[in-house]
Formats: sequence, C-alpha cells, structure tokens
Amino acid sequence: IRDISAEGETVTVDKVVSRVCKYLRIPSLESVRIVPHRLPAITDLIRTQREINIFIEAFEAIRTVCTLYELGQCLAALKNKKSFEELSVGPLCKQPLVHRMFKAPSTLKDEDINEIETVDILQVSNIFIMLLMYSYNLDLNGHFV
Repeated sequence: IRDISAEGETVTVDKVVSRVCKYLRIPSLESVRIVPHRLPAITDLIRTQREINIFIEAFEAIRTVCTLYELGQCLAALKNKKSFEELSVGPLCKQPLVHRMFKAPSTLKDEDINEIETVDILQVSNIFIMLLMYSYNLDLNGHFV
C-alpha cells in the first residue's frame, strides 16, 4: 500500500491485490483460499477510503468556499496525521472526488498545492469588490455616487 502511494498512484483494493499476487507469484488470492476483504490491510484501506470520500462530500456540502490545501489539512486531521500523504492512499489531487470537486488537472501534484486558505480568498474577493465599486462609482449599497 505504501509503495503504491509513494509511486504517486491512487491506492485501490485492485491495485493492492494485484501487487500482492505479483509478489507471491500467484494468479489470484482466491487461488490460495484468501479472501481479500478479510485481510486487515485491505479492510483498513476500504475503511479509510470510505471515510475520506464521506468527509470530502460533507466538506463540499457544508463549505461554500474552500481550498484544496484546507481539504488536505482537514483530511489529515481526520486520522490524526500531519499531512494527507501520511494516510498512504495516494496523492490528494488524484482522489476521484477531489478531482471532481476542484477540476484539478491530471498533471497537478500534491507538492504544487499552494497554501491558500478560505480567508485569503475572501480577502482578495473583498478587495476586488471594493475596486469594482470604486471603478463604477458605487456606494456600499450598489448605488451610483
């Protein structure tokens, strides 16, 4: 699991099972009477991915403005980690729900994520609105001065 994550790939049950089979030189886990979903590492991966997906959906539903940086920090905190990378589920940018939510290009890497927070966006938005109002000679109520 850590190897797949370290390679910059999204960690999935299929990839883990495939890697294990390749390592053990067997056609499938079932061929040696192992049920993949009963392996503790697979169970933990499934649980972690489920928690991440539920959290991302809740994060998106609750927050009208959020940043990719903040999402990564919150997901890490969900499992008492310092960074998303410590979750060993692959890059934040390559998580399917994150890709859908932020429309991140496939070339984006986690180390390219700028440390931008919601407050930064709101401050810039406020400056933009004030400049716009000034350029159109509007008061705070949107009336021409």
